[in-house]
Amino acid sequence: MMKRQLTRTHCNGNVKTSQKPVLRRAPEFPKIRKYLTREIEDERSSTSDLVEEGVLQQSPKLSWKTALMGMLGFSSVSYDVFGAQSLHLLQPVDDWGHAMAQSFDPSVREWLWRILVSDTSIAAGTAGWLAMTVLLITQQGTRTWDPKPIFVLLLSWAFNCSVAGTAVKDPWVIAFLKESFHRLRPSPVLSSFSYPSGHTSAATFLVASLLFILIPLALRQRPDLAQRFSFLEALQGSWALLGTAWVMTAVGRVFGDAHWVSDTIAGGFLTLGAASLLSMCSEFVLGLSKISVPENEKVIR
Repeated sequence: MMKRQLTRTHCNGNVKTSQKPVLRRAPEFPKIRKYLTREIEDERSSTSDLVEEGVLQQSPKLSWKTALMGMLGFSSVSYDVFGAQSLHLLQPVDDWGHAMAQSFDPSVREWLWRILVSDTSIAAGTAGWLAMTVLLITQQGTRTWDPKPIFVLLLSWAFNCSVAGTAVKDPWVIAFLKESFHRLRPSPVLSSFSYPSGHTSAATFLVASLLFILIPLALRQRPDLAQRFSFLEALQGSWALLGTAWVMTAVGRVFGDAHWVSDTIAGGFLTLGAASLLSMCSEFVLGLSKISVPENEKVIR
């Protein structure tokens, strides 16, 4: 809005009144700001339209509550197993699992429980990770290439290499914890220590981060995936699938006589907290793309 200011000027001895316009200073780089604002508003509107049409749905998220639950769960199991003053409530469960494992034939323990059942969730989670990595790198179906999902992807792989690893070798966090606790395995099937379970930690983290972080992120970047692959909508945020992967891997490690039951419980809680921390970091990174412009602010071209 233009303000007017009255000034007095002297011309040949006569006093004359004139009006001097005062313009408000325009914001810097108005075209760039308007372009970014329009792009983000179009993206939000298209995503909200897909949500209203039922193509995309808001999925549950890992939050600080699940992170706290993971830390408290791991700490409680650790105190119960190693605490001098603890009641050792999980000791009967550990003994039962070891007795059940000894009842199976050695070949069944090796091929069925320690290989087939234990590695299925890790293999499925790794395959899903690779697929989502390719989809996020290509980012097909988007108008502009966005670097923030790539940063989230790199951060996810950094977490993966730290707490999940593979079914062959423990990552450095799990290896450090095993060396720190020095708990022997139920049977000498492996030379490393037992607590916490590396397989259960890997399966829980891979599946949790896939269902709650990578798949929702891929659907956010490429809404066409929800129409081409409808099962992705059902997979994201599924606590049932996460619990199945955790329990299935734990059963395979216990009945394979490679771990105590408490090892698998602690490993699942540990990486559930790690996946929740990764989810919060991802939400923070993606939230930086939001630009809020007051409705009453008008940009002068």
